[in-house]
Amino acid sequence: MYDSRDDQRPKHFRQRSRISINVMRRVVVGGDVHFTLFDANRLGSKKMCFLWLHTNFLPLDREEYTLSREHVDGAWADSRFEEDFGITIRYQWLTTDYERDVFDVDIYDPLLPPQDVLYLTPQIVVPSRPGMDLDPHMHRNHPGNYILESWSAGPTAKNAKNSVLDPARPPTLPDLCAFVQKCAQYIYSDHHHMVAVMTPNAHPITALAALLLKTKEVGTVDEALDYLHHKLPPPILIGPSQLRYLGYLEQLIKRTKSFPSYHSIKVDYVIIHTTPHFDIIDRGCDPYFTLLQLSPHTGVWESVYRSNDSQPTVHYTKQPRIRITSEGAAEVSGDLKFIFQDKDMIGNQMMFHFWLNTCFMPVDRTEHLLQKSMVDKADTDTDHFEPEFKVTIGYTSKQVIFPRNHEWDLVSSFELEWE
Repeated sequence: MYDSRDDQRPKHFRQRSRISINVMRRVVVGGDVHFTLFDANRLGSKKMCFLWLHTNFLPLDREEYTLSREHVDGAWADSRFEEDFGITIRYQWLTTDYERDVFDVDIYDPLLPPQDVLYLTPQIVVPSRPGMDLDPHMHRNHPGNYILESWSAGPTAKNAKNSVLDPARPPTLPDLCAFVQKCAQYIYSDHHHMVAVMTPNAHPITALAALLLKTKEVGTVDEALDYLHHKLPPPILIGPSQLRYLGYLEQLIKRTKSFPSYHSIKVDYVIIHTTPHFDIIDRGCDPYFTLLQLSPHTGVWESVYRSNDSQPTVHYTKQPRIRITSEGAAEVSGDLKFIFQDKDMIGNQMMFHFWLNTCFMPVDRTEHLLQKSMVDKADTDTDHFEPEFKVTIGYTSKQVIFPRNHEWDLVSSFELEWE
């Protein structure tokens, strides 16, 4: 579309702090724009660096936009570029919001460029790299029309108010319901409203998929994950239990079944199908499990039962079924986490774990089956677990309860609010 050599002869520069390349004629652009800088010499032109941007995200109240070295392709990891290298694009508005007149390119000084921001939808924003603070970008481009939400506590979470998600525990049903309610309500209240979701370590796949489901950008969990695979840089990681909780949320949103009763259960036994191979000598194991319940008052996982406290651990090798009874286990409800370990003389080793919610364990049944693909740590482990590995939880449903606590308030309000 435009080549600066058509209007002016390339000049040689040496040890200059600033180089200006003027656009000598009117150039109108809109949408996605690609800039490529070349070094012209007698042997031919050689590409130095390049960049992409979209004109819709250039600041509306400015006439220039600056990209630092780390945001310019071909320059960010090349030692031939100085640390303070940067590119500034100067432009001027035309009559529409989608056309900008680019008339000058300056090389100096850094600012947060649009490449650091990913717009999953017109109203959901995430950083392109975890750990980045989105507040400056949102304040500059969407002043007064955004909220910041953090998936976990960390350096970038200081600007996120009332964060509902904590990295110390898995994303439980109250977590997902609270996050989705807050963000969706804000988005629905005004089509200009934006939600910026930040995280210090990795993209919050579970939270983003839940939000896509609630805002009806996608219809199923699989569609949400496919959408994120296309939008976000790899890796896109999500565990079996996160998938299970997204499935819970999908059921609540779609109303594929009546709202599950909030009931307590008593775990009677656990059956491990096929023997995990954790002992070096005979490829057996000495399994026991710990049952934890999420306290609705403190939001902390509390240990409520350990199978090796009521019975000695037994060594198993090549058994097709391992049955561990849970004598004396208390009634539990809500979010539960099972942790299975191998007891050895030199220490205990985690074998596998999973968490689930009693709301989705049918009252009219006595067993809950989890295939290998639904068990964390076992789903992709072919060294310690056979392909036929699975876990059965035997339980007895107790009375249906409706406690007025934090957890039930969140889940029931999520069910009733979106009529």
